[in-house]
Amino acid sequence: DKDNKTFYRGRYDKYHVLDTCSWGVQVLAMVEYMNPELFEYGLNGELYLKSIDIYALLDYAENHFSTTVEYNGNIYTNLYTAAEEDGNPVMFEWTLQMAVSYLIAANKSEIEGNFLKAEEYRQKAQNIIKDVQDYSRDLNFDYPPYIDQNGRKIYQKNGWIAYQVEFVAGLA
Repeated sequence: DKDNKTFYRGRYDKYHVLDTCSWGVQVLAMVEYMNPELFEYGLNGELYLKSIDIYALLDYAENHFSTTVEYNGNIYTNLYTAAEEDGNPVMFEWTLQMAVSYLIAANKSEIEGNFLKAEEYRQKAQNIIKDVQDYSRDLNFDYPPYIDQNGRKIYQKNGWIAYQVEFVAGLA
């Protein structure tokens, strides 16, 4: 989605979700590093990956999926939901994917000589990891569960019912 500077869930699926933003950052950075020719010249002249701004993807995710949770008197400000709609639970795995994306963006910023931005992104990743760990413990989990609320729907449109299953977030 060039206008909104994000990815859709699929070619004909115009629904914006967090994982496409976080994975988009990761894939673009890997392609740029591992296959600079593909990154530079694109796929059959159709898609020029270098024209996709990973920093704009991070901004989009931050502005549309970040959430603040107040629980047991604690406030967690570095968490993310799966989609933009109201009612989506915190997705711990996808939140941790954002931490990975911020670390990748920090490395990219450092390579580009923007050390202040690199440090900002590293700090953001650390804040995310800390909030995930602390909120998980507050929910009485030793490891991050899949979501923060049992029986909640992931995506209010065309979504699925999810549960607090421990260890799933370890994939990130």
